[in-house]
Amino acid sequence: MSSAEAYSGFAQTDFTAQQEEKPKNSLASVVDPDARHSAKSDKKHYMGHKVQNVMSAESQFIVNFEGISATENDGESFLDVVDEAKKQTDLSPQKILVDGQYTTMANLQGAKQREFQLVGNIKEPANPKGGYPLSAFHYDPEQKRLTCPARVMTEDTYRNETAETTVYRFPAEVCAECKRRKKCTSSEKGRTVSISDSYHLVLEAKEYLRTDEGKADMKV
Repeated sequence: MSSAEAYSGFAQTDFTAQQEEKPKNSLASVVDPDARHSAKSDKKHYMGHKVQNVMSAESQFIVNFEGISATENDGESFLDVVDEAKKQTDLSPQKILVDGQYTTMANLQGAKQREFQLVGNIKEPANPKGGYPLSAFHYDPEQKRLTCPARVMTEDTYRNETAETTVYRFPAEVCAECKRRKKCTSSEKGRTVSISDSYHLVLEAKEYLRTDEGKADMKV
């Protein structure tokens, strides 16, 4: 190998290491140090900020707005913006229409506590371990039963008090023979599914979207 080839290989390796060590929330602009790089999709990137705003559906006036970092999740400061709007005006919203980035469990809980209805598409998180997400299972809160995509039902549970969830367990021997196993779980102990104590709020929100009123709201 020539000295030029050796140097080229060294430079490439060093550059790769530098790329991996680049901080996630790095400075994007020396002119605007608070600006950050973000993306709406794989193809649509931008640099700047985001703005959260609360608008009255009746008057079409914006009653509050707040700038946030471009890297902050859309729904993260939602409740703070709503609370501030209520302080600054005499408005007490009974219903707030949002997009799917705002209908998180925390925001559904906050809306319940503040006695207003949060309406928007429900985007349940994917299974971090891979396999079918919770939305693929049928949950019966009254009977305390969970049915998997292969139509196997279980009532076998245990509590996770730290996470405030009930964990449903499917029989290991049934999962081992299931034709859908590869799409569901790789665990030799069978599939488990965690149900949050507040999951009923998600079910209620989904049920409302199926009503005529809910469908009308989503067209606004």
